[in-house]
Amino acid sequence: MITVRRVLRAAGIALWGIVATWGGGSVAAGSEKQSDAAPAEERVLRIFNWADYIAPQLLEQFRARYGVRIEYSTYGSTEELFRAVLDNPGHHDIIVPTSYAVAQLRGKGMLATLDKSRIPNLRNLDPLFMSPTHDPGSRYCVAYLWSKLVVGYDKRRVSTPIRHWADLFDPRHRGRVALLADNRESIGIILLMLGYSPNTTNPVEIAKARDFLLDHRSHIHSFADDTVQDLLIAGEADIVLEWEGDMVTAEQKHPHLAHAVPAEGSLLVTDSLCIARGAPHKATAERFIDFILDGANGAVLSRETRYPTPNRAAQALMTPAERQRLGMTDEMRHRLFSLTDVGTNVAVLYDEAWSRILERPAHRQRGTP
Repeated sequence: MITVRRVLRAAGIALWGIVATWGGGSVAAGSEKQSDAAPAEERVLRIFNWADYIAPQLLEQFRARYGVRIEYSTYGSTEELFRAVLDNPGHHDIIVPTSYAVAQLRGKGMLATLDKSRIPNLRNLDPLFMSPTHDPGSRYCVAYLWSKLVVGYDKRRVSTPIRHWADLFDPRHRGRVALLADNRESIGIILLMLGYSPNTTNPVEIAKARDFLLDHRSHIHSFADDTVQDLLIAGEADIVLEWEGDMVTAEQKHPHLAHAVPAEGSLLVTDSLCIARGAPHKATAERFIDFILDGANGAVLSRETRYPTPNRAAQALMTPAERQRLGMTDEMRHRLFSLTDVGTNVAVLYDEAWSRILERPAHRQRGTP
């Protein structure tokens, strides 16, 4: 599968643009009039994002409009993001952490406070995504896209519909199930299956989820990054844990694939645009956030990535069918659970459980030598 990440890597990771001042044209719908050229000392923007999580044409439009060279790179797990931010302070401008990771980064002082005067399109956000629990007052981040975890599967090999999380561990699919290489997400769905909160702080419940995965390691083909849908496409797995937007994209090209949300519910994650502490191009980063929050740009982003948007102005530009597909129904709202920061002491329990799980020999971890 050709992904955005691979295209960017083929281009040498960085998107190089001509440094030129854009002027004279109209301002995008919903935008406030601002000086179009980036400050002379800030004609570079470094973006560190999830794979397959941008509309490339938006990067080109921003580059052309503001004369900014964009250096764009990707990561495949929250752990990879943490390592990069902690090991390279002052390198990245924009990062795109999940909701619980925002709280952890904020707690470690790794995020810069936003200058909202540079982000007038904040008014386009749905109030549901304003001042979230992981960032009270929206001081550090702005909602980018949201999604839910689903079970993706190959209909040619999975004859019985997926109705429960326990169906992932049907003996008929031993060794052909792939989970995500993220401790909170993969342990979280096991907690849901066992009837617990995915945000539990109870050591006994965390241990039970750990032990279940240890007991069922022979079922697991790999713990993959967020291109795990590639395993389905390649025929290496029958069932995978993946984000809905990536599965929808895969299903459009491969009609033998499908996805489901188990009856116990699933995980809802909001990814946010944040500026790393010490970002070398903070003003340009804030201008990019405002650019993404423009209604027309938000609609392009949601359509291209197949992920729902928190942008009301973008939703207003969509067809009823798009709003149904890229929105949240009342029924689904009661079956989705947001991951929250469990605190440093409990996070250690999740990390230790995850280390134990990865140490147990089974099938390979995808991407590991």
